[in-house]
Amino acid sequence: MKKSLLFTMLSLSALFINAQNDLHCGADEMRINTLKANPKIAEAVIKRDIALEAFTKQYTADFYQKKTPAATYVIPVVFHVIHLYGTENISNTQIYDGLMY
Repeated sequence: MKKSLLFTMLSLSALFINAQNDLHCGADEMRINTLKANPKIAEAVIKRDIALEAFTKQYTADFYQKKTPAATYVIPVVFHVIHLYGTENISNTQIYDGLMY
């Protein structure tokens, strides 16, 4: 009985381990295939990455030198306040305070 139970448990665990290896997104493979098939897209992605890296380095350098950025950036933010009806909601002031710090 113990050997049978042990064999069953080992078989099931091997099945679960194997099942985990079969599940993956595949997005990386699709991206690589797309870039290989479309050199112009790959070139645009490389240019965008270079521009983003340059911007990030400059922004970081300005931040540490306490320079103010040349432009103001507006980042849309959405808060989902989950509550039970009948209890008091948090105020907008509390939400803004959480955003600022």
